Amino acid sequence: MSLIQHGRDSAAVMGWLWDHWLSRNVRSRFIEHFHHALEELPLTREGSPAASNRTTDEDEGVTGALHPAHCDELFARTFVQWIAACHDCGKASPAFQLNLTHDGDFYGVRSRLEAAGFEFPPGTPRGRQAPHCRIGQGVLERWLKTRYDASARQATPIAALVGAHHGVPAQGPEVSALASDRYACVTDEVYPYASAWMRAQDAFLDLMTHELDAVEVVGVTLRRRMSPSLQVTLGGLIVVADWLASDSTRFPYAEDPEMSERLAAAALEVDILPPWDAALPDEDENLLRSRFGFDADVRPNGGQQALIDAAHTVSEPSLFVFEAPTGSGKTEASLMAAEILAARFGCGGVEFLLPTRGTTDGVWERLTPWIEKLPGQGRQSVSLAHGKAHLNDAFMEMTRRSRYAGVAEDGADADLGATDCERMTEAYVSSWFTGRRKATLASMVAGTVDQLLLSALQTRHVALRHVGLTGKVVIIDECHAADDYMLVYLETALRWLGAHRVPTIAMSATLPDATRERLVAAYAGVKPETTSPAPVRLTTASPVGTRTVAPPLTSPDRRIIPTFIGPELGAVTAAAAAAAHDGACVAVIRNTVGEAQETYRALRDELGKNRVQLLHSRFLGVHRAAREHDLRRRLGPNASDRPRGFVIVATQVLEVSLDIDVDLMITDIAPLDVLFQRAGRLHRHRRGAGECERPERYREARLLISGCSEPSLLGSAPEVADGTAAVYGSHRVLRTAATLVSRAGQKVPLREVPALVQDAYADPGRSLPPGWREAMDEAEQRHFAKVADMEMRASAFALPAPTKRFINLMQLMPHRASETETEVRAAAQVRDSDDAIECIVVHAGSYGAMFLTGTATGDGAHEDDLIPVELDPPTFAQARALARCTVTLPPRLTRHRFDATLAVVERATARFTGWQQSPLLRGELVLPLDEQGEITIGDTTLRYDYDLGLVEVNDASEDR
Repeated sequence: MSLIQHGRDSAAVMGWLWDHWLSRNVRSRFIEHFHHALEELPLTREGSPAASNRTTDEDEGVTGALHPAHCDELFARTFVQWIAACHDCGKASPAFQLNLTHDGDFYGVRSRLEAAGFEFPPGTPRGRQAPHCRIGQGVLERWLKTRYDASARQATPIAALVGAHHGVPAQGPEVSALASDRYACVTDEVYPYASAWMRAQDAFLDLMTHELDAVEVVGVTLRRRMSPSLQVTLGGLIVVADWLASDSTRFPYAEDPEMSERLAAAALEVDILPPWDAALPDEDENLLRSRFGFDADVRPNGGQQALIDAAHTVSEPSLFVFEAPTGSGKTEASLMAAEILAARFGCGGVEFLLPTRGTTDGVWERLTPWIEKLPGQGRQSVSLAHGKAHLNDAFMEMTRRSRYAGVAEDGADADLGATDCERMTEAYVSSWFTGRRKATLASMVAGTVDQLLLSALQTRHVALRHVGLTGKVVIIDECHAADDYMLVYLETALRWLGAHRVPTIAMSATLPDATRERLVAAYAGVKPETTSPAPVRLTTASPVGTRTVAPPLTSPDRRIIPTFIGPELGAVTAAAAAAAHDGACVAVIRNTVGEAQETYRALRDELGKNRVQLLHSRFLGVHRAAREHDLRRRLGPNASDRPRGFVIVATQVLEVSLDIDVDLMITDIAPLDVLFQRAGRLHRHRRGAGECERPERYREARLLISGCSEPSLLGSAPEVADGTAAVYGSHRVLRTAATLVSRAGQKVPLREVPALVQDAYADPGRSLPPGWREAMDEAEQRHFAKVADMEMRASAFALPAPTKRFINLMQLMPHRASETETEVRAAAQVRDSDDAIECIVVHAGSYGAMFLTGTATGDGAHEDDLIPVELDPPTFAQARALARCTVTLPPRLTRHRFDATLAVVERATARFTGWQQSPLLRGELVLPLDEQGEITIGDTTLRYDYDLGLVEVNDASEDR
């Protein structure tokens, strides 16, 4: 395809995206920019002015209703089309054209160019040439300086948009080096033969400019530099337009000057659905019934109503920090507020972000029914954004139905009356909004918080991630789960969300005041007013100020009795077994997998296999999902056969992933906010009047705390168990003990939990028993040294802040992080975790592989299948079943010997050549077990046990 045709296609696609895909929120920000730029013209908007030598910065604090004149929108739309048309101007260079010449002259390109008067540098090029995107930046900057007498300060921000369209902005020295690059031909001062190439480059840019009637538009753009937010957003939009225009199935290589017919034939509307066009609800008090199916007499509680009222009254997009107890309806509140915010500020979707895949899958099941109960929107693009989305049955079924609907669209609509079509909203999985980089471009997204954190990481195509966030309402659940390392990226992301004017709701049940202050300062640049801790609290923040309200706790105020029982395994198992013998349902949470497995073994011997279940992160995905489903069935809010005398032994996976209810909880000590997050599963649901349906001795919520010696106000600091110290460090654990030691054995109302959390995270010199000082000082020094190290390492690869010091996209990635091939590795870069090795686990024999027990569930894959490994790929059903059979190796094998362990696993995987032909298995590592279900890696033997998960046979694990 010719460069001119691709330029026209890209401009047409960008215009279509502006008209049919971009939200009103995003369009308004561009329109507002041109509104102010046009206001600054000295006389009139007529003529074709050259850019003046004065460049002004966009006032990012401009607020109020955006109703710009039609001329402002015309200029904005024309400019984004123009920059899309020009993005490949660097292809008119020897560096790019030589890429087309294989075996001397591929397709006769070089011969025809030479016949037309274009000279190529003598000799054979050595090494890699400058990419065409970087050359294009140099070409466009020269053209702007020549045609508009623009300064470098004016021209570079526009030219850098072209330089970044392959996902990585050029650096200053790389652009400067183009002047002496004989293959770039951005100047003829060194190489005279470059003149012909420069004339072609200029002719192409002139043609695109005149065809789009953009002469004045470019001049106006040079007068007023776009904000960092608009530059990054436009950089991502250029990528979207380029990818669509480069799709030869939509835009064939044949030349076609009739762009309207060519654009219509591309049928972009099939996959690129319009944004959500939200309307203000008629009656807020009926939203619980109409959107979530509650009874007609159910009204929003105090916290929900406060968030709804704030959404109605804020004058501009804001941050809402919503703190409320577990189980108080924060999810429903956030979605009700999102509907109002989207209607008021023109947002075209919602991005709901959670800490783990498990919680994300749980919200997906609640999000899609909400979408389909929204007033008539027609089809609404939806996406499940995490690395294992293809293993979510509900998502895959929706994907299948969406593809069928796309083929049979006319027939499907014919079966519905017009009135029905107008009333319904259909969740639709677009085939284009899939994959690691495009999933968040859908209108409605449920994803892990990594999707947001990655938007703050200096990595390839980060601008595309920003396009997925801009113009939406962003909801961040369980925001307290971010550790000090992740918090650096969360703060960076919030700075950009504030600059993008994205309404953002951050929710938590246990949020330290210091974290709340950091989130508010990042988004709005202001400090929240100081208020007393409260069980329900809403902080609203924007650049004009903050406001905090503490609505009453309208749900019943539960009381928890914390009691320390010591670190011994016998104390834990004795308490759990006694409760089970009394008919209670018990949760035991250990801080390491090894301790959880050991506890399970002891309780299994005491109570029998049928009365104890184990759950942790080192079960195969399919086994863990089955166990979680069984727990929801037994202990969930709608449990039909709640057992008598049952114990679930788990690790931290129980903190946020499961909506279950137990009569007694025994937990290793942890930071106080984490401890009470776990306690959210204790007496979570009411069991009759006065909890009369629970065993008599367990009608009061008791939280038994292990993992450290019993603390005393008069003695020395308690000793923290090694595994707990390895996971959380001693400092915050000792703060938890110091905060609770005076409350041990007492009833602690949940309304007091926020005050206790603040006390635990306050100045270490406060509320500390005298005999604890020496141990606390040592732990404090280690803690703050570790925090400083984490923040330094995270800051090195975080995006720069969108301040006025940000001039152009070349400043976006001064220290770009390494490329990532998988979602897992990408997420590891924004979490302070050891490199993880995830493997598919199978039994391997001489003639093939076999599934482990309980991993193939029919539907085309069966446990007695002999799966080919070397020549033929597995069937699709087998591949999908295998993709569910992954487990992460213990950190002890990767923390200090990652390369050695990876080498062993890669050698074992080398035999499975046939699996590389499967899209679901390509690139996956395999852990083949022998007939005993074991494999040896170095000096460690691993065994997979259906009841215990992945076990280190030497049982010396200290891992989570």
